[in-house]
Amino acid sequence: MSELKFAVIQFSPKWEQPAINRKWLSDQIKTLKEVDVIVLPEMFASGFSLTSNCIESHKGETVVWMIEEAAKNNAVVCGSVKTQVDDSVFNRFYWAQPDGELLFYDKVHLFGAETRLIAPGAQRVFVEYLGFRIFLQTCYDLRFPVFCRNDVGYDIIINVASWPIPRIHHWNALLKARAIENLCYVVAANRVGKDGNEWEYNGESQIIAPDGELIEKAELDQSHICRATLKKSELIAVRDKFPFLEDRDDFSLTQITTQK
Repeated sequence: MSELKFAVIQFSPKWEQPAINRKWLSDQIKTLKEVDVIVLPEMFASGFSLTSNCIESHKGETVVWMIEEAAKNNAVVCGSVKTQVDDSVFNRFYWAQPDGELLFYDKVHLFGAETRLIAPGAQRVFVEYLGFRIFLQTCYDLRFPVFCRNDVGYDIIINVASWPIPRIHHWNALLKARAIENLCYVVAANRVGKDGNEWEYNGESQIIAPDGELIEKAELDQSHICRATLKKSELIAVRDKFPFLEDRDDFSLTQITTQK
């Protein structure tokens, strides 16, 4: 059966200094061996910056770096980048594969002041990789169970975030809930440190099994690489034991489309 080896890099991005953050991450990534997917936090290159600084074009410097790192390390590199397309700026989750394929998801649910700069995305995005169907999410998306609803047979949620300390207990509760209610793995990357908004973060990056059990968790308040191997056979075993998805209520999303 299929398996995926994940590495989640939790760190404190230097505020609005993409070149320094990319260099630091390159040094971390080159130490990784036997990994299939490398997950970075939300706006990992700039920090959660809502200024006009560090806005990149589609396939700008940071995305080119992601593509190069993916090819060099034979692993997917994913995380979100503040990206301008025409007259709109998106919080764009990029999925860069080692074969050069580049997919992306634009964050649908925008939090507070984010709406002053960022345009919302319009659809859910799923990727197929090495036998798994993966649901791409960014931070605040986690709060919305209808948006997260497993109505298309996905196997893994990846959520990349800048989730601050005052609401970190929500993060922990919601990650576990999303795994349990959707019978899926959850891979979650958060940051640490203080950003230019004076918001503080303690991390809590983690990987959770479909039954809600914690598989791996990063060290609090420090840079840390959280690793785990996710197996399709174990996912199927949990779903066979707890076939809750068969009893789902029948309804549909009316405003958000699904890219299949």
